[in-house]
Amino acid sequence: MLFFKKYKINMCSIPNILTTLRLILTPFFVFTTLKCDIHIPIIILVLSAFTDMLDGYVAKTFKVSTKFGEGYDPLVDKIMQISIIICLCLKNKLPIWLTFIMITKEIIMLSIGASLYAKNISVKSNWYGKIGTIVFYFATFFIMLKNRLTIFVEEFFYIVFFLTTLFPVIGYLIKLTKKF
Repeated sequence: MLFFKKYKINMCSIPNILTTLRLILTPFFVFTTLKCDIHIPIIILVLSAFTDMLDGYVAKTFKVSTKFGEGYDPLVDKIMQISIIICLCLKNKLPIWLTFIMITKEIIMLSIGASLYAKNISVKSNWYGKIGTIVFYFATFFIMLKNRLTIFVEEFFYIVFFLTTLFPVIGYLIKLTKKF
């Protein structure tokens, strides 16, 4: 607790609590995806997506965003997204090449974000990142239903998944070039 007081970190803001809930949901998603029927991990996925959208909405609408939350939320997003990607691959619902590309992208984005955060440079979320996240969760939902999809629909969602990887990166890089 001293760490939080010393650096004036407000963990008790509603957006940070929602982000913490998403972090807590991550191991449950992993466990249930690997060990249970599809229904439980899909419920956890929907809850995770809901808390992801709600924390940003609350932070912006009620102006309760914190410096801590600016770094914490994207970190938890990356942890959840990497966990989802790995689980889908382990369940043979995502090809290894796409898994590799997506995890590499998430690690690069996380590294750049951490570097900027350490330099006290704020890169706030933007519409293309939000759209990418929404599409990521929708594509994940449908990919989890893989056994119930036709090959054409399955390939379509692989392409969507891949594009959700590229779209935010391009927007992020454009935004970064404008900052420097």
